[in-house]
Amino acid sequence: MLYQPPTASATYNLRRQPRLEALDDLFRTQQFYWFVCQVCTIFFFVSSIVSEVIDPHASLRYYQCCLASIILSYVLVIIEIYPKSGTMSARFRLKLIRDHNIQHLLLALVLFSSSFEVGQIRSGLYSFVIYSMFHVSSYVLKYLSSIFFTTTRDQHRFNSILARVVCTLNQPALFLAAISEIVTLLISAFRFITCVLFLVVRWNLKYIMVQFAVLAVLVVFVKLRYDDNQCTYTVVNLVDTRIDDMVNQVNDPQLLYCYYCVRDGGIKYLSWIQLPGNGPLGR
Repeated sequence: MLYQPPTASATYNLRRQPRLEALDDLFRTQQFYWFVCQVCTIFFFVSSIVSEVIDPHASLRYYQCCLASIILSYVLVIIEIYPKSGTMSARFRLKLIRDHNIQHLLLALVLFSSSFEVGQIRSGLYSFVIYSMFHVSSYVLKYLSSIFFTTTRDQHRFNSILARVVCTLNQPALFLAAISEIVTLLISAFRFITCVLFLVVRWNLKYIMVQFAVLAVLVVFVKLRYDDNQCTYTVVNLVDTRIDDMVNQVNDPQLLYCYYCVRDGGIKYLSWIQLPGNGPLGR
């Protein structure tokens, strides 16, 4: 998390300051601009959806602006977590790769750069937007409510309601974010297979290579999330179990044989995508 929870004295000082002075103090912090990026992420995401029917070109621009906001927010996080260092040891590089902030930044960079060739993969924004909603709520709760509410009673009432909403929706939202990342992978796989099948009709090698690059990055991203994130681990296993049940109900030995050959082969090759000393949630 980029911001740190303010101490009781810090919150008290913000409340005692005149409103403009308190806001001026926030404007001087890096956390505030991170907060602005989170707000812009949500705004450009909504704008992209709304403008899709009216102007698809504008929708793509909003999609790219949304990704640019996401990229900048993660850059600010990483700058704060990893101050400039002259050393880049193997241990430090491994720490960078393991950091989910780095992983999400790289995914956002790939989605942004690929959008100029293959257009939008809007489901790729869903998890980012979900995180942004909670980040905005937390920042408002911890920094802004003490400035904009004139009485302590009103502030406590607002904070209580917002904190209760965040606490209630937090876990379901994390699972929804994990599902959206897996759905993005499936959509990317479908798009890649489709453009390969229609290769004769539309020969565009660059388009196919970009689609393949996006798919490859998503495969690696989801596999690393599966190894390190309880929600992704649970969702993938539930999907795997459900598919197993559906295939077994068909009761066709040849189909079962083909399915398990593909499944076991996929698991074997995906197991190669693993950080040193890491497995599914450390197992």
